[in-house]
Amino acid sequence: MIPASGVVLVPEASVGCTCSFPLRGSFALVNKPKRAQPWTVYVGHTELDKRGRVVPTTFAKPVKHLAINLGAPADMKDDAGTLWLAYPNPRTVYSQNHFSNYGVKFDLHETLAQEKGYFCHDFKRNGIEGTDKPWLFTSGCQGLLRCEIPLVEETASPSGSRYTVRLGFRIEPEPNAAVRVFDIKLQGRTVAANFDLSQAAANADGAIVREFRDITVNGNLILELVPKGANPNSATILNCIEVIRQGETTVAYAP
Repeated sequence: MIPASGVVLVPEASVGCTCSFPLRGSFALVNKPKRAQPWTVYVGHTELDKRGRVVPTTFAKPVKHLAINLGAPADMKDDAGTLWLAYPNPRTVYSQNHFSNYGVKFDLHETLAQEKGYFCHDFKRNGIEGTDKPWLFTSGCQGLLRCEIPLVEETASPSGSRYTVRLGFRIEPEPNAAVRVFDIKLQGRTVAANFDLSQAAANADGAIVREFRDITVNGNLILELVPKGANPNSATILNCIEVIRQGETTVAYAP
């Protein structure tokens, strides 16, 4: 097999084959960027435990850039090269695979409202105003109250690291949709009070991105969404999370 410039060549090489029915041939594998099914599971460098089993990959700290696609069926990389990791992590157990439950694993230790949780819809159904990445806004978490994003080792620096945090929201068009108003808190501090999704959206089916800079993190980033409505159906909703360590070279984000 000869890999070269994104093409894998496999020339015919069956000389000496003793098969009764030799089928000789050559073929090439070429990358197809726009696949019908773009989801995948990304892996990093793996390690083995004392029993020789693969330890699930986690990310190194301090984290420079982390993008989380809540509720997504698997991971995806956008056109700018940002890798959006699905959460909860997709199960990849396969009894005949040497790398059972592979992929980049992490735990947000999330707290959800009662009878709420993650959702996912086909992003190819229709377009979403304000974004060229509809797959970020057709999955998410309803009723998220609190989560912890592991970014920095607590002993790394007493002063911590500063991050830019971007949160992506969208209200799906529904008849008699509940009013969704909540406070956004980072590290225990309210960064957006009485955040009203219906008021923030440019239209009824548009993507919303809010950016918060200079968030100091020493350990985990604590994100809290505090619902303001008394109606239990007025639960919070969040589609994606992106955190960037300030001072790092990154690609500018466009929703």
